[in-house]
Amino acid sequence: MPTTLPILSITGATVTEGNTGTRNLSFTFRLSQASDAAVTFQALTNPVTATEVMDFQGGQGTFTIPAGQTSLSLNVVTAGDTVSEGSETLQLLVGNVQGATLAGGGSVISATGTIVDDDRRPTAPANNVLALTLASGTVYIEMRPDVAPLHVARIKELVREGFYNNLTFHRVLDGFMAQGGDPDGNGTGGSGQNITAEFSTLPFVRGTVGMARASAANSADSQFFIMFQPTASLNGQYTVWGQVIDGMERVDRITRIDPANPTTPPTTPDRLLRMTVESMRVSHGTARADTLTGGTGKDFLLGGTGADTLNAGAANDRINGGTGNDRINGGTGTDTLILSGARTAYTVTRLATTAVTYQIKGPDGTDRVTGVERVEFGGAAPVTIGTLVSSRRRAADRMADALTTHQPTLSAATTAPAGAKSNTGLLDALAAGPW
Repeated sequence: MPTTLPILSITGATVTEGNTGTRNLSFTFRLSQASDAAVTFQALTNPVTATEVMDFQGGQGTFTIPAGQTSLSLNVVTAGDTVSEGSETLQLLVGNVQGATLAGGGSVISATGTIVDDDRRPTAPANNVLALTLASGTVYIEMRPDVAPLHVARIKELVREGFYNNLTFHRVLDGFMAQGGDPDGNGTGGSGQNITAEFSTLPFVRGTVGMARASAANSADSQFFIMFQPTASLNGQYTVWGQVIDGMERVDRITRIDPANPTTPPTTPDRLLRMTVESMRVSHGTARADTLTGGTGKDFLLGGTGADTLNAGAANDRINGGTGNDRINGGTGTDTLILSGARTAYTVTRLATTAVTYQIKGPDGTDRVTGVERVEFGGAAPVTIGTLVSSRRRAADRMADALTTHQPTLSAATTAPAGAKSNTGLLDALAAGPW
């Protein structure tokens, strides 16, 4: 008979969403040892970026691990869809345990459930990317005409009129969002034309771009906001019309308001120097191993979490492999590879001299990169890829190139001298909505 109470722990769970029907997100509870008496506890689901009802069936209840047993599985039912919305998470909170103690010695433990999005977003026409020029650099936003066509059409009109140029970010709340687009600079102005609400199932996560409004659902005008962090309370209450796909580090640098005066704009607010509609196509990977291929125009290739193959086209493209071990080919043009971390987080090795192929290993995975001219680390200014290899290594590569280029070839009538050797071996307010 045990002399001490068993310890109850829980492990997280992951499930691939699917396109239809339901699937189970299966959490496992374990006791450190079997007990002669049943162990009971209460569990409660808590949405994080996943939305209850739309993404999973939430609830709470009391559960029992029978005497003599050491584990129990608890399923949270998830719903499949065909909307590309990114992977989402929820928490399972556990407390009120009887007959055991909780791991860590506290009164509550939790585990994260991840619903992996496996939907491929359709490639939109080439004119659905906005470039926001800030003092710190450019932020790229992919617009979503598939979920908010009226908003996207109106924003394009305003952008092409130059409406947003030099306007300020007048309301910037740390941990929440940055809001701009008001010609009056204080949250009261607009273009004078309201837009009908287009609420959707897309969640408000980091980098989501939504439309600000007053209390009336159809009161959105020109003001928009970019999320710093996920905020589930906004889901279904504001229109999502875009997502930052590059440059979120620059959004993070926008000057915040004084938290003691949350309705007063910053003394020296950051400005949206210029906003333009870019002729770029955006292609997305998924949780699978995908092959994304660019066209003859400018492309933005965004790999998913799988081991992707990204082939850019003939223009000056931007490529983000995502996570996973990817194969990246920049094609022609001056292409930029986007990596999430700082330069010091990566090691760069030149693999071949004739094809100029590099291996870049870091927190994003180990990528094989060919035909890419520049690399951007963590939102810093891009650097030429060849300079990332040590000077000694570059000298060795130049020698190998020269030897490979100038090595004499043997004709059919020539015999190689005895002992001759080949040279080939040398060769990345929260509760109050935006207003």
